[in-house]
Amino acid sequence: MNLDGVSKHLLICNGKTCTKNGAEEVTETIREELKNLELQKEIHTTKTYATVNASMVRSLFYIHKESGIKK
Repeated sequence: MNLDGVSKHLLICNGKTCTKNGAEEVTETIREELKNLELQKEIHTTKTYATVNASMVRSLFYIHKESGIKK
C-alpha cells in the first residue's frame, strides 16, 4: 500500500456495537465524501474493530456534521 502524500489517518470503528449502529454506512459515506472532495490521497481511512470512547464519537460526529452529509 502506497501512503505517499497521506497527512491524516482516520480510524473508523466497525466493531460489533458500532456495526449495529450503522458503522458500515458511516464508513462508506465518509469514504465517498473524501473522494468527492478529492481528499482520498491526503486522508487515509482504516476500519477498526476496537471500541472508542465517547469523546472520539463526538469528534467523528462533528466531522460528519460539518461535512454537510445528510442522513
